Amino acid sequence: IEKSVNEFIQDSHKNKFKFEPMDKVYRNIIHDVAEIAGLCAYAFGEDEVDRYVMIFKKNMLLLKMNCRLIEMEKNGIPQKLKKLLCKTKEKLQEIEESKKRKRDVEPTRNYADRYEKFVGRDAGLAAAKIATPNKQFGFVPSEQKKDQRSIEQTLADIQAKKKLKKSNHQAADTVN
Repeated sequence: IEKSVNEFIQDSHKNKFKFEPMDKVYRNIIHDVAEIAGLCAYAFGEDEVDRYVMIFKKNMLLLKMNCRLIEMEKNGIPQKLKKLLCKTKEKLQEIEESKKRKRDVEPTRNYADRYEKFVGRDAGLAAAKIATPNKQFGFVPSEQKKDQRSIEQTLADIQAKKKLKKSNHQAADTVN
């Protein structure tokens, strides 16, 4: 075992080395030798059937990921893995679509729309239909209190009053 590990260390082209399936005692020996040599050792397969050890050089990139993939391939998991990946991709797409849908919603700017759940849609309509102006304020009917003149007439009357006041004021000053 030590001889095969030393040969593996000397060969710069190899990044991993697979041992034959063996008993637990021999696998433990390989783990110890690999640890002393500064290598990583992982066991794959089923116990007491075809469990074997692979050793890796520490400079190998993505070591743990490669080990997991190798183990999955040996156990016939690629189909399960593909199904799992498809499901996760679908879930991610659903999450992204739901985020997009949330962004498209605009806030309500109308007071009635915002508080519809509390007040109701036609809460003020009935009151607005009933609310009519009073026909009479005190003893004088409200029709007589409305100004029937146009804007131009009202402005002309105001200017006439101002002129009248000025002329009355000037006449009073000249008398004194």
